[in-house]
Amino acid sequence: MSSRAQYVIKIGGRLKEKLGAAKLDKIKDDLDDIFKEVSSGTGAFSNEPGDGWPKGFILKNYSVCSWDLSLDEPYEPIHPDDKKNNKYKNYSEEVMVTFRAEIHHKREGSLFFNRLDMLPDVSWFYHYRKYLWHKQLTEKLAAFHGKYEDSVIEKVWFRDWQWYCGNGGC
Repeated sequence: MSSRAQYVIKIGGRLKEKLGAAKLDKIKDDLDDIFKEVSSGTGAFSNEPGDGWPKGFILKNYSVCSWDLSLDEPYEPIHPDDKKNNKYKNYSEEVMVTFRAEIHHKREGSLFFNRLDMLPDVSWFYHYRKYLWHKQLTEKLAAFHGKYEDSVIEKVWFRDWQWYCGNGGC
């Protein structure tokens, strides 16, 4: 039997309707800069304040399972039959911004037998505000919001922070 642990962060917000292609492209570029994917990290409970975003966000010996930034833009029908149906015009034209990262690891042996090795990771998770990665990410999001305040309906900010662990591999 193996044990596993994973954590998830989700950041999201909403942008105003009809921003224009040039402005939306600038916003996408800035978000891409904030959420550049990395494959490994240096995070550890004992490494306080640790490294910055994103290296310090990924715990040592953990893997990136999912790292996804999406901007859900208004629906534009593609198929000719869909274009005949005007229902899509009733949908909001705001743009949804979502970033989601899922980081995990698997160890041989049960959760009980690995608990002492895993407790520092859990402590790191619950004390995330002490670490440089969180401070830098917070500053980057605040700067993004300041730059695009006129384009934002709902601030692009932290939405979810979850920890999971248990027996069985993934």
